[in-house]
Amino acid sequence: MGLLRKEKKEKLAKLSHILAALILVVHGYEKYEEAHLRASILFITCGLIFLCVALFHHQLQRKIRSVDAIFAFLEGLAALILVAEYWGNKHYLQFAYLIGAGIYIGRSVVLFVKGGKKHHRVS
Repeated sequence: MGLLRKEKKEKLAKLSHILAALILVVHGYEKYEEAHLRASILFITCGLIFLCVALFHHQLQRKIRSVDAIFAFLEGLAALILVAEYWGNKHYLQFAYLIGAGIYIGRSVVLFVKGGKKHHRVS
């Protein structure tokens, strides 16, 4: 039962990275269509990095102790940048990104605290 739960958690972590990557790539394409080349390159690059994190999640998890916490925080930060970009321009879309950013950042805090407790156990 524990193995199935671990696989489910890993798939959920991959899905969150893919979701963040997709949102950033679509936003980067939107900026490209608006002729904001620097912003489009930034968002597309961040999206591709998050996609690579999703693809190589298992390998990164073995090398970097808190990879989920670090990238959840970065994904939340990227969502906050989207909130700042959309503030005042789109009707209510910025609030959806704000909720998403809160979820990502909250998840990063929980993962960091949980990971810290797991690795600092004294026997």
